[in-house]
Amino acid sequence: MVIPKSVKTIKGRAFGSTTSLKSFTLQEGIQTMESSIFEYSALTSIYIPKTLSTTDGPFMNSNITDVTFNESLATFTDKLFYGAHKLTDITIPDTIVKLGNSCLRETNVEAVIIPDNVKTIGNSAFEQCDNLCAVQFGAGVRKLPQWCFYGCDILQNVIIPETVNEMDANVFEASGISYQKLPQSIKSIPYQSFKDCKNLTEVVCSDALESIGDYAFERCSNLTTLTTAAEDVSFNNTTFKDCPKFKDPRFYVFNPANTGIESTGNIGSDNTLVHFTVKYDIRDDWKKDDTQMRKMYLNIPNGIDIVTNSFSADGFNFDNGSYTGDYKSFDMTDGKTRGELRFSAYIKNSSDAVKNLSADIEFKHNGTVFCKPVGDVQFTTAKLSLFAPSTITDSNIIVSGYTATADNDVTVTINRLKSDGTKDCTVSYKVTPNKYTGKYTSDKLNIVPDGKTAINEDEFEVYAESGSAKSDVVKFTYIPGAVKIVKAYETVNITKFNAPYETSQSHGGQVNDYDITDVFNKGTSPVVSINPKEMLRFRFKLENDENIGDIVLMSHKGDEWKFMPLYYDAKPACGSAKDISTSRTTSLTPHRIMYPALLTCSSSTASVRIPTAHACTEAKATRIRSLSAPRPLKKRSSITTRTAILTATSATITRPDAKPLKTYSRTSSPANGRISPRT
Repeated sequence: MVIPKSVKTIKGRAFGSTTSLKSFTLQEGIQTMESSIFEYSALTSIYIPKTLSTTDGPFMNSNITDVTFNESLATFTDKLFYGAHKLTDITIPDTIVKLGNSCLRETNVEAVIIPDNVKTIGNSAFEQCDNLCAVQFGAGVRKLPQWCFYGCDILQNVIIPETVNEMDANVFEASGISYQKLPQSIKSIPYQSFKDCKNLTEVVCSDALESIGDYAFERCSNLTTLTTAAEDVSFNNTTFKDCPKFKDPRFYVFNPANTGIESTGNIGSDNTLVHFTVKYDIRDDWKKDDTQMRKMYLNIPNGIDIVTNSFSADGFNFDNGSYTGDYKSFDMTDGKTRGELRFSAYIKNSSDAVKNLSADIEFKHNGTVFCKPVGDVQFTTAKLSLFAPSTITDSNIIVSGYTATADNDVTVTINRLKSDGTKDCTVSYKVTPNKYTGKYTSDKLNIVPDGKTAINEDEFEVYAESGSAKSDVVKFTYIPGAVKIVKAYETVNITKFNAPYETSQSHGGQVNDYDITDVFNKGTSPVVSINPKEMLRFRFKLENDENIGDIVLMSHKGDEWKFMPLYYDAKPACGSAKDISTSRTTSLTPHRIMYPALLTCSSSTASVRIPTAHACTEAKATRIRSLSAPRPLKKRSSITTRTAILTATSATITRPDAKPLKTYSRTSSPANGRISPRT
């Protein structure tokens, strides 16, 4: 069929479904071709005259595979080959200076070479070309158009010359590109340029890169590298949204070491209590600029029941007593650029709910509002842990812990140490962990090999190994006849001391008393839920306590120490032994004594008393021994109590600066045995 020269326009679907149409000639003079003219026809080849100026997808859903052009053709009109699905190969003539909008959109061309004469490329020129693998731009192109390669699933090789100095938004969005080098002349990567490029791992950018726009790399889940020498690049809140593998510190808004969600607790059983700390720390160089904190948003998924009374915060003003919100958002106005939110929660079913817990920090930096997630929940449990008492009174010890490789036995090694710290003798034991939980508890283990004898005040170290994992080393001392814990209790969440043994407690019907005897006798590490704004009480039933004088509870964080005297009453309160507890007028307020931290109990003999303030002038200096906890507590989200066994031996309380804490002796003790809080 030959179209006369007088025909200027061909209407849409004019020859649609003409299965007998084998030949079709367009003559010079045709100007407009509307949509789907050859839809489902049998025509496979076509000639494009130079007079054609307007098209609207005339070859959509056609069988066109072969195209020839007038030798003077200057433009691929808008939508010229839009939807020509059978078109797999095309050669762009050197006479072409412009490629119109969507000119090759939704074709199946596999490779395109753009001649140097092409100056302009319209939007969506190659959008959703599913088989497009390689494109080479000519030297005449100055700008990459919007949606140029949108949805090109298998696109791999795009060569862009240095003559290109600008790119529009969405150029590579949702394409299959895995590596892309951009010209040095492109100094800004705009909005959504590489959004949803799932295969993208690296982009090489200009060393003079100045800015990256909103959502530029959103959901680039495999992006790891942005190569540029530029250090001060402007970016926005969503620039790298959902790019979990991208760790370039130039584009962090937080200091990673001090930012995240930490949790601890034995997750896996129903109604497990877990403790969380949401930490944030704005990057150091931004702290010097105009940075204003705004809000923290907390997402609590189904399956997690928060303990509202447990919330406390550092770095921004938060008063749980007056808070009236839903515990999903917290006002941080006038807050510091570093802080944390602590709380506890019951996990109803499994750890799956914990993985979905998240938090975002909203702040304003130099006029730009950021709202960024602090990161995934990190569990603080080590691959292999070991708990042991710091003092033993018998020549054997019980240790316990958790292992991540429950199928392997745990080897427990005990070394006796010489005065210079070197090993004197060694003994090892195999302990089988629970195959379901990974927990292990040893039998009584002799601390020296057969034929050896432990001597008073011998120093030992113990550690556990399983496969390639090794626990921390815990040191302990053998002191026969030292004060021994028979029973130890901790009461938590006390709102008021009414009398030495009468308290008001929060949390309604929740259990507030914990038996922590095994902390001392077996070295276990209990997890105890507390409200950091409320108080604690400790009670002990002791043996070999005839010479007990005073008890002090100490806590330290870094180089700062806090001391709190415990209430002492000769009246038996739990069995036949004396009772020691916190004073009814002295509150142990965890957040004030840097809790959780290393808790240490120290005792003095009856002849070496820690004095009240008025007795200091008559005092004689001496020293007290302080036994550390089984191991220092790492700062983490749990509110975990770990104390040390009490001893009546006179020795030294070692401060971080290695100076002993002085104590004094006097002939009589206070009637109620209480220590002044000022001591």
